[in-house]
Amino acid sequence: MSIQKVLIVDDSRVARVMLMKSLPKFGWTIEEAADGSEALKKLQQGSFDLVFLDLTMYDMDGSEVLKRMKKLHIDVPVIVVSADFQQKMREQVIGLGALEFASKPITSEEVEEILDREGLK
Repeated sequence: MSIQKVLIVDDSRVARVMLMKSLPKFGWTIEEAADGSEALKKLQQGSFDLVFLDLTMYDMDGSEVLKRMKKLHIDVPVIVVSADFQQKMREQVIGLGALEFASKPITSEEVEEILDREGLK
């Protein structure tokens, strides 16, 4: 699978910009969502190849976004990126369908490793 279009979901504008700057330079089209509700709307309206999803957000957390994606049959690979890395939470989001749970700040090397491991490059 070749990634063309990416959605970054985080309620912090600074965190979204930092993530964009740390992504590998693959020429991806990147869109942003400032919360879970906006992310779900964008995912329903458009076609995305990969989602970077924050775990802790005000309107709905990343776990809830994953649950709703499943209910809505939105099948897009998701990498959860959070400053609050806990093994229990990692297991939960993987169980909800996320590919990976990575700590903030994620580096371009870590992104490339995940994409290689998941066959998404």
